[in-house]
Amino acid sequence: MKSSAHRVLSAVAAAAVFAGSLSLAMPIAAAHENRTVGPYALEIGWCMEPAYVNTANAVFVEVVDAQTSAPIEHLDSSSRSR
Repeated sequence: MKSSAHRVLSAVAAAAVFAGSLSLAMPIAAAHENRTVGPYALEIGWCMEPAYVNTANAVFVEVVDAQTSAPIEHLDSSSRSR
């Protein structure tokens, strides 16, 4: 016959194994989104992550040549975000 301490320890161990298996099955959230659009590779996200409501933040945008990864410069005068 098992003691109550042994039963509690067994339940705690089973719960730990279950919780650990859930964490392995959950996908990791990507902070920034990467897309290729024509000859450009874009990375878009928030400067401060995680983003919170009513907290100052800014959009992060990086545009590079999709083949060479060279940065595309001087986009600041021709782009905007809303």
